Amino acid sequence: KNLKNISEIKLNFELKEIEGKETKDKIVGYGIGEEGRDIFCTKNGDVISYSVERQGRIQKMVFDETSIPKFNGRFKVEVALSENFPEWDDDNNEVVGIETTIDEISVITMILTKNGEIYLYKHFTEVWENSVEGDDISVEAIGKIEGGILSYKVSQDEEMMVIATGLNTLMVMKKDFDFTLDHIQTIELSDHVKDHAENTGIVPQISWREDGEYFTVNYIDGYIQRIDTKTKMTNYKINVFTRSGDLESIAENPTEGGIHRSSKVTYRPDGRLIASSEYDENQEKNNIIFFEKNGLQHYNFELLKGKKVNVKQLQWNIDNEVLMVIVENEEKTSVQLWYRENYHWYKKLEHLMEDRISFATWDKETALKLHTVQENGQYNIFEYVWEVDSMEHLDKTNPMVIGVIDNQTLKLTPMKYVTTPPPMATCEIQTEAAIQQIAFAPSGKTFFVQLINGDVLSYGIDVVQAPPEFGLPPTLKKKVSLPLGRHLTALSDDTFVLVETHCEFKDEILLYNVNTEKLQRLTIDTLRLPVYGLAYRASDNLLFVQGQSGALWQATPGKPFERHTLDFGSPCPIIRASV
Repeated sequence: KNLKNISEIKLNFELKEIEGKETKDKIVGYGIGEEGRDIFCTKNGDVISYSVERQGRIQKMVFDETSIPKFNGRFKVEVALSENFPEWDDDNNEVVGIETTIDEISVITMILTKNGEIYLYKHFTEVWENSVEGDDISVEAIGKIEGGILSYKVSQDEEMMVIATGLNTLMVMKKDFDFTLDHIQTIELSDHVKDHAENTGIVPQISWREDGEYFTVNYIDGYIQRIDTKTKMTNYKINVFTRSGDLESIAENPTEGGIHRSSKVTYRPDGRLIASSEYDENQEKNNIIFFEKNGLQHYNFELLKGKKVNVKQLQWNIDNEVLMVIVENEEKTSVQLWYRENYHWYKKLEHLMEDRISFATWDKETALKLHTVQENGQYNIFEYVWEVDSMEHLDKTNPMVIGVIDNQTLKLTPMKYVTTPPPMATCEIQTEAAIQQIAFAPSGKTFFVQLINGDVLSYGIDVVQAPPEFGLPPTLKKKVSLPLGRHLTALSDDTFVLVETHCEFKDEILLYNVNTEKLQRLTIDTLRLPVYGLAYRASDNLLFVQGQSGALWQATPGKPFERHTLDFGSPCPIIRASV
């Protein structure tokens, strides 16, 4: 199966310039508000809430100088902490993160700052009788952590919180529903933690197991001098603790010289594995490594060959299937999505970003939904679905070739004749860049492959060949350069469509003929949300488009689209048109 990007929303946060500094503000925290709104908090103290309604209307709510909300819908909330929160110090303070909880009458946002203050911002969704203007907002400071807050993490059950402090300690806290904090235990870390954070910006990484019974911490434990090169290496240590703060295990350190461990760590939600990264200087490989709860290294996979890259973030999605790896080097920043099956790791999808990523997280409620914010303020919401790519034409000569994406390799197997289990395949195609999506033509004689650089490759298969060839390996017929898109769909052996994403829900459908090299850009005026699916019916030459609301449009390719009478009411992740 392959991971398909079925929906992409692209918006722009208007991040402000930070006074006295030559940098823009950054997103540092994420939570979920009422009615599914996504709440973000910036480093400089702005709270922003976004909601995308079914009809695609962008609405806004702002706060004036008296902190009283003036409603103009429910799209965006901006509140400056420096104006509305007590004891805020603009020059030295910044937000570390936010946590949100929803109860029957309010949305509660807890905001934690670098200086150690913890604030509660309550927005009452049900205002009591005889209330006056402003009674639906409550702001209070509930405490201060001595030494400041370097990083923190709340358990998935929202009962526990671990805070890494500027006193080189971990504080294990019990958190009630109303964010009342009860200190349980203090854990001593290394004396290098705060200095390392101030000098490099690298803070202790904390990750909880899904049931909240264990958490893991990756922090600097000093420096090691290599004997051969006399260079100083940072020594990171990964510890596992129980929810009460008792040490469970210490991850084993590399025994060979030249292996650089990173500061990143993520606990797989089901608790089976702990992931981190390292660079093997001797073999010039960047690896993702895995530990068990007892600290023993389990296995690894090669992320990238060559120079050392910065693995900025690791995070599992909530159903344990996909590992997000954010990679930075001198040339680019990419979000890579990895999946394991039959003891093999596949890179299923990759997004090249326009700028460096300031914040990224998997959605807290939808397993295959990803949020990213870049330093230029661009906010992307990606939604994915698992799908099997195979020949579907109704013909006795159909060898039922199935294509499996693995980075720059496409694995092809004719399932009618052989049942080769992945990661093995009857034949493999190597491409010059990572493969994003594939689509088989209705005839079964052609398929198209789009790479991450936008190139679309056209391959031909001789479907009448007998075993053992089965028409494989395929023949490369043509290569064309187009914008990178979604929903690649083959209409014939020489024509395909794909969807190009633009800001503010302005998707375009690109219709391309590889023989005539003619490109048509098609739009649907009444479609106000992203395209969520495409399907083609060859028998009557009709192309169907599904919007994110579940509404359908249809057209003969190249002609204007008309609204279909059928409306699903909510989007279907996969749609097909029957013959």
